Amino acid sequence: MVVVNTTNRGGPNAHLTDALAAADPSSRLRAALAAGTGRDPGLTETLVARCAVEPDFFVRDMLTWALCRLPAELTVPRLVNELGSDTAQARSQALHTLSK
Repeated sequence: MVVVNTTNRGGPNAHLTDALAAADPSSRLRAALAAGTGRDPGLTETLVARCAVEPDFFVRDMLTWALCRLPAELTVPRLVNELGSDTAQARSQALHTLSK
C-alpha cells in the first residue's frame, strides 16, 4: 500500500486539506464538496493526491466533481501524469476523471 501525505502545513486551504484526510468519510465528502464549490486551483495537487488513496466511492466521486470544476489546463496535465502511477487506484481514478 502506498501512503500519500495529503496533509497541508498551513495556508488558506489547510482546513480543507486536513478535512480531506479525516477518518470520517462524511467529513471527507463535505470537504470535497467545499473544494469543488470554492474552485480554488491551489487545491489541484491535494485533490489529485487524495484520489489515489481515498477508500470511499462517494468521496472519490465528489473529488472527481471538484477536479472537473477547476481549470482544465491545471488538472488535465496532472491527471495524465497519474496514468503512469505505480498505484492502481491512482491510475483508475485519473482515467475516470479524465473521461468526465
